[in-house]
Amino acid sequence: MAISVRLYGQLSELLVSSGCAYTLKCEGEGGEDRWNSLIYAVGDVADMPRMSGLREMASQLSAKIAHVDPFIKSCNDEICPQCEGVCCLNKFGCYDIGDVIYLVALGWRPVEILSFSNNAPEGLPCKYLSQSGCVISRRVRPFRCNWFFCIPIIEHMENGGKRAYRGFSRLFQEIIRLRKDMLDEFCAYTKVLSESA
Repeated sequence: MAISVRLYGQLSELLVSSGCAYTLKCEGEGGEDRWNSLIYAVGDVADMPRMSGLREMASQLSAKIAHVDPFIKSCNDEICPQCEGVCCLNKFGCYDIGDVIYLVALGWRPVEILSFSNNAPEGLPCKYLSQSGCVISRRVRPFRCNWFFCIPIIEHMENGGKRAYRGFSRLFQEIIRLRKDMLDEFCAYTKVLSESA
């Protein structure tokens, strides 16, 4: 949550001072208005020419997530049908600011991100969960959704083929590092724009 508040402040100042196309309109204490404004602000900053590096990192991140998907899906297919509970809850199915930056860098428009908002009660099964699993491609799911694994899935991963698990573990570390680099790049550029305005 701290990153959202910090980035929102930086983006607010940036957009007001640099005259970007979208002006923040946050009315009262409304969290939803503030969140929607932040999504549009991220879209404006990510469209700037200097952010081509961000787009490249997002593309690499998407490819790595797609590469690891078959391993995770095979584990889900093996374990999830026998499970009596539902792990895929709404509380994991919400985009955070890092997800928004990633999606915008992939070319999503803010209105597309807002259409995927999941405002259902946190304790209910995710609205994108179907009989055969998630209906959203792993590449564009919320980050915390992709990397939430229950204990039986983790044990299955660890006790399955050692080589497959080592490959997954290596890719997972690369995904974490690349996402951090992408967010750092965005924050650094936002700061430079704020200071130069």
